Amino acid sequence: MSVENINIKQGADNRFGLSLIAYIVLYILSMMKPSQLVIDTNVIIAALRSKRGASAKLLSLLGTGLFDFHLSVPLVLEYEEVILRQRATLDLTYDEVSDF
Repeated sequence: MSVENINIKQGADNRFGLSLIAYIVLYILSMMKPSQLVIDTNVIIAALRSKRGASAKLLSLLGTGLFDFHLSVPLVLEYEEVILRQRATLDLTYDEVSDF
């Protein structure tokens, strides 16, 4: 796909519901190397608090190839510790946190 091949008028309906600007951004991102990403614990908590926020959107993009996501054992343990500590306010059970 090239920018020249995009024949969608801005604001027009299309099968993906994307505007011309969104197609251009996706095209540019597809041509770039994936960004290196380490997600801080507060981003995980924010995503669990609000499914419609920027943090949740960021997490939804994992696995799309836009990012190389980096994890370490200490980071996963920190995620688990903080989520367990805040599970009552996040309305999560212990089993749900363990599945995360």
